[in-house]
Amino acid sequence: MTKTQTQHTQAPWHVDDDFVFSINGLRVADPYCDDQDDMPESEVDANAHLIAAAPEMLEALQWQEMADADPEASRRKGYYDRARELRRAAIAKAEGK
Repeated sequence: MTKTQTQHTQAPWHVDDDFVFSINGLRVADPYCDDQDDMPESEVDANAHLIAAAPEMLEALQWQEMADADPEASRRKGYYDRARELRRAAIAKAEGK
C-alpha cells in the first residue's frame, strides 16, 4: 500500500494521565478544556482515548479507500480483511479497550 504523506505527529499515540503522547514522547493533545473545569474525569478520559486513536482511524480509512478502488482485486489481496482489522483495532482504542 502506498501511504499518503501525512503531516501529523508520528503515530502511534497513547494516553498517559489523560494526556495524549506520540511514540517519541511528544505531547500531542490535552483533552482538558480551559473553559470547562467541571468536565467529568470520565469524559476527559474518553476524549483522550478518542484523540489517541485518530492515526489508527486514518490508516483504517486509507485502507478502506484503497480496497474500494478495485473491490475484486482487493478481496483477492486481502485488503478488505486488513481494513477490517485496522478498523476494529481503532474502534477498540478509541473506546479505551
